[in-house]
Amino acid sequence: ADEGECDFLVIGAGANGMTFVDSMLLANPECKIVVVDRHEMPGGHWTVAYDHVKLHHTSIVYGLESTKLEGSWSRLALQRRMLPWDHCATKRELLDYYAAAMERWCRAGSVRYFPCSAYDFSQLQQQDNVSGERSHCWSSLVDSREHRIVVRHKLVDGARGECRVPSECPLDIPVDPRVALITPNELSASSVTEAARVVVLGAGKTAMDAVLQLQRLGVPPQRVTWVIAADGWMLNRAPSTTLRGSTKLFAQALLRCDGDTEAASATLEQEGHFLRLDSSVTPARFRFPTVDLDELERLRRVHDVVRRGRVARIDLCAGAPTLTFGDGQPPLNLPAGSLLVHCASPGPLHAATGRRRLFESDGVLNLGHVFQPPVPVSVAALARLEAARVDSTLDLAFGRDVTGLQEENDVLDALFTNYGLSPTSTDHLRPIINLASFVCL
Repeated sequence: ADEGECDFLVIGAGANGMTFVDSMLLANPECKIVVVDRHEMPGGHWTVAYDHVKLHHTSIVYGLESTKLEGSWSRLALQRRMLPWDHCATKRELLDYYAAAMERWCRAGSVRYFPCSAYDFSQLQQQDNVSGERSHCWSSLVDSREHRIVVRHKLVDGARGECRVPSECPLDIPVDPRVALITPNELSASSVTEAARVVVLGAGKTAMDAVLQLQRLGVPPQRVTWVIAADGWMLNRAPSTTLRGSTKLFAQALLRCDGDTEAASATLEQEGHFLRLDSSVTPARFRFPTVDLDELERLRRVHDVVRRGRVARIDLCAGAPTLTFGDGQPPLNLPAGSLLVHCASPGPLHAATGRRRLFESDGVLNLGHVFQPPVPVSVAALARLEAARVDSTLDLAFGRDVTGLQEENDVLDALFTNYGLSPTSTDHLRPIINLASFVCL
């Protein structure tokens, strides 16, 4: 089917894609956008996440520019006796929020939405650009029907950098198929009642959610084993931290400590902004999980915490699971009847988010992190930059002076580097450099 033309073709209706559409329409209400997504409804990874998930950031720093995710502040105060910065949206609230936004845009004629559809990114390698126009196609996952459209400005990739959750991201190590292994989506009272032990694999927010959910399901902490490859710093969800912003806090601490990440982390812990699971273990990384002090106290109730590095394989020996680790660490022999919970998916911080160029070409924009999480802040900034580029309102003279480049997309590509969120990333000042470039342009 020939779908005609559009200004932007956005692949992915998750937090990235939805944020780009919203901010672009605020900057340019006349813009025409097509959104293609493989899921049945807007929301991206939220559509396949476990039901007990909720934002670990406060809602006021997530969501779309145009609409408060937390809703009316007066209604929160009067009906729910809650301050706005204490609201952390649930899965249901997030899905309803994104569905309402998509319905609003489609009704206004600004967006055409194609759910249950797949875009083949290999076609980007075969593009024949003529007069700035690019033809793209995608197919329906329901009836295999192919759609084709001409994009006047750019294809916007909000899909390949999308958060990866356990239900769609199996463990990438050998696992004996007889091992009782589930994802957090399958956690229920019936699934854990008969387990000799419940073993949580992972150190991030998904694992923390699983530990807390197990306690809500009535599993005593003494029956839980928590396998942590590497401890990470956590942000305190207290207003004194969340209202100042993680980007600002960490950057200021780094500047005060001459770029020493260990000293900066220690300073933030002393000030009450950073938290750690175990006072005797110094975290080796910071990937922005956020908890409150009550949650931290409940996480600390689990005393059987295994720190032997990454799990290399999982076998079943005489009906009992055995976890093998690398670097010569001894294996972990579990009792027969143990249930393993896979919480070790990469989340939003996988390799694809850090390696890709943002302004890849004149015809492709890759959504990613220009600032520290939450990611919608970064995507909104990228949308504003792209809108200004289209409207010729960027201060390109400044960009050209700084970079020595002439083409506008080359200037943007040089100035804005994807913030590498992998554990080995050391460029923690990159968000501040990106912010300075954004303000100057």
